[in-house]
Parts: sequence; structure tokens; C-alpha cells
Amino acid sequence: MTKEREETTGREWEGVAKIMTEAALEVCGTKKKNMATPWMAGREKRLLEMRGKISGTVQLVREKKERFKQDSTEEARREVEEAIEARKRARRARRGVIKEWEREYWDRIIANMQEAQERGNYGEMYRTLRALGQRGESRALPSSVFSPEMDGWTQEDG
Repeated sequence: MTKEREETTGREWEGVAKIMTEAALEVCGTKKKNMATPWMAGREKRLLEMRGKISGTVQLVREKKERFKQDSTEEARREVEEAIEARKRARRARRGVIKEWEREYWDRIIANMQEAQERGNYGEMYRTLRALGQRGESRALPSSVFSPEMDGWTQEDG
């Protein structure tokens, strides 16, 4: 094949690929990329505040350690320990807040699934179960989440 023919074929292929992509987008639409930590969405201001507090305590520890290097008194040592404890508390508080946000997020997902089940909207239940499948924890759902009808499905399949 000549170089000119290869270029023509390449342009034709690019045209076909463009048309196919446009058609696929029209038929299927676009899907928003899943956020790794959706419970953090919209909480950026609070996160920045907590990070700022942690950064302040980290800087305080550095300053107190420098002072202790110069002045190895009992008071300087105690100040270093207090600064380290303040840093630990700030980090623990941030982790606790984030864990609470995550728990609230998954509780809302489970509540949505239960509501969909009560309405008999099995399509919504399926979508919600897929979201639960993305959950990082290996914690099983309580059996009360599922209706006896769904239990019958598994017995019939067995």
C-alpha cells in the first residue's frame, strides 16, 4: 500500500470513528465518573478548615521541638508533649468527621434501597445494590433489607 493510500485510509477511519462515537453518545449518553469518596462532595470548606487546624498543630510541634533542642527543660518537654497531643486530637477529629460522613452517605443509600423495595421499584433497587457493591467495607446488609419475594427468587433458582 502506498503512503498516500495509507493516509487516505487513516482519514477515512478517523471519520468513521468520529461518526460512531457521536452516534454512541447520542444513543447511550454520557455517564458521570464516579467519585472515589462521594461523601466528601460539597464539604471542601470544612475539610480545608480541618486541614488548616492539623497544619497549625504540625507547625506548633516543630516549633516546640526546636525550642526543646535549645532549652531542654522539663517545661519545654511538656510543651512538646502537649503539642503532639493536640496534633493527634486534630487528626483524630478529622478522621472521625470523615467516618461519620461516610456512614451517613451509606445509610442514605441503604434507606433509598429500602424505599425502592417498598415501592416495588426493582430497577432502582438494582442500581442501589450496585452502588452498595462499590462500598469499601465487606459488611453484609441486614436480611430485613430484602423482601420475602426476593428470597423466593433465590430458592426458585437453586
